[in-house]
Formats: sequence, C-alpha cells, structure tokens
Amino acid sequence: MASRTRDYEQEKAKLRQFLVEFHVKEGRRKDFKYASQLTSIAHREQVLLTIDLDDVDSFDQELAEAVVENARRYTALMSDVVADLLPEYRTREEPS
Repeated sequence: MASRTRDYEQEKAKLRQFLVEFHVKEGRRKDFKYASQLTSIAHREQVLLTIDLDDVDSFDQELAEAVVENARRYTALMSDVVADLLPEYRTREEPS
C-alpha cells in the first residue's frame, strides 16, 4: 500500500466530528456515547476515554485504517481534540 501524506488538521477535524456526532440508536433514542464520556471527563467523573475502533470504522473507514496504521500519531491527535472539546462539555463548575 502506498503511503500518502495526511493533512493532520483535517484528520483532527474528522476525529472531532466523530466524537461529537457518533451515536448508536436505542429504539427511538440516540446515545451519543463519546459525547457522554466527554461530559463525564469534563466533570472529573471519568479519567479515560474509551474508543471502540469498530465505531470509528463504521463512521469513517478510511479514518479507522489511518488509526490502525499510525496509532501513536492518532492517539496524540485524539488527545489534542479531547483537550479542545472538554470546555464545551463542562455543564457545571467543579468545586476547587
């Protein structure tokens, strides 16, 4: 497989879109599983974001393949995306 140069800012945008928009349907309800994890992390109720690669694959197969090919890079990109997103998921102030 030929290696191609990736635009990592564009990849970060895809990762952000995945975290914000990915959902599973439970009857008539949508469960935004990563958005709910981000809320828990923002409120310090959870410390680890767990991402299922099958979810990434169902959202964007090319992105999932890129993650598999370069897991270290995509872990760093995902960390940046999560850090940028967390303030948006804080719905209450934490006590100091």
